[in-house]
Amino acid sequence: MENMKDFINFTSECNAKLAHISTLSVGGFSSINDAKVLNENIININQDFKKHVYMITKYEAECEILKAIEKGRIDAKIFRLGN
Repeated sequence: MENMKDFINFTSECNAKLAHISTLSVGGFSSINDAKVLNENIININQDFKKHVYMITKYEAECEILKAIEKGRIDAKIFRLGN
């Protein structure tokens, strides 16, 4: 996660645009009957992934990017790829 913060700081200092490639894994685990909407701007859908390190780090990185976008620190876009 510290690497993402460093990358956000670098992007901000250079006034560069950030294109972050992510995956659907940040959606975590859920029942097929539990319909939820996960998109590039909404990440918290009360998903369950607390025991999966990869999902935790993807989620935390995206949260940092979304916070930086909201604060106007960076111009960024998250692209969420499927399987």
